[in-house]
Amino acid sequence: MAIAKLSGIAIAGIAKVAGVTLAGIGSIGGNRVTAITVTGGSSAIDGDYTVRTFSSDGTLGISGGSITMDVFVLGGGGGGGDSTNGGAGGGGAGGFVYEEAKTFTADDYAVVVGGGGASHTSGSDSTLSDLTGVGGGRGGNYFSEDGANGGCGGGAGGGYGGNPAGSGGVGSLGYDGGVGFFSDNPVGGGGGGMGAIGHDQTTHGNPNGGDGLSNSITGVAVTYGGGGGGSAWQGGTASGGAGGGGAANGAGVGTAGTDGLGGGGGGGNGAGNGGAGGDGIVIVRYLTADAS
Repeated sequence: MAIAKLSGIAIAGIAKVAGVTLAGIGSIGGNRVTAITVTGGSSAIDGDYTVRTFSSDGTLGISGGSITMDVFVLGGGGGGGDSTNGGAGGGGAGGFVYEEAKTFTADDYAVVVGGGGASHTSGSDSTLSDLTGVGGGRGGNYFSEDGANGGCGGGAGGGYGGNPAGSGGVGSLGYDGGVGFFSDNPVGGGGGGMGAIGHDQTTHGNPNGGDGLSNSITGVAVTYGGGGGGSAWQGGTASGGAGGGGAANGAGVGTAGTDGLGGGGGGGNGAGNGGAGGDGIVIVRYLTADAS
């Protein structure tokens, strides 16, 4: 609750002096009176902070003056690659940006929350003001297709016969996707994560997705941005990276990445499609005392 002090008298809450309501960030005799209003998203209280979360497109409204916020913007994860037999790459995770103490003036700010990509489709970007969380790159198809570039790079398709293995996509905010594996049992690369490169069969012995990174803007440590696992021709599973990455199953459709964590989808196997990427998210927080 804001406290105003006039002529040595402390007045709690909204004060009214000489018929004038004191509401807004201003000062009287050098003392601050709170009246900024913030709207949009779903709100929750965490200690001294108000946290506003946008799981879909919306508007962050600020009136009454400027306010400082911490901002987290995560893009949607890329979908895993498709396969007629196996060897498809995992989708790259959505990339995130995090900025502390960013000043917002009174205005309405469009919030765009990027969706996860469908099978063999890159994720979409999330935006707020001048901050962009880049969508994850899609996984490469069986066989030979490169993973796509994105916030985190998509894993490559494996190679067989006269078809060489593909290269992993490049991550602009996180890590690259894993390279494909060329053999009689082609294996796709894992999708890149925010905290680690997508695995590949040669280097790691498995095509697991790269792990994500932890962030505590909500007051609880949450891992975001895990890459999807790559698939193998002759079955077998590969795990998605920590932070919502989808697994590649032994047969069939890859597991989808987790919504709100921007995870990449797992690669398809046995004539299965790749799993869809998880949706992104936008989160802001500010001192509750700074706004109503």
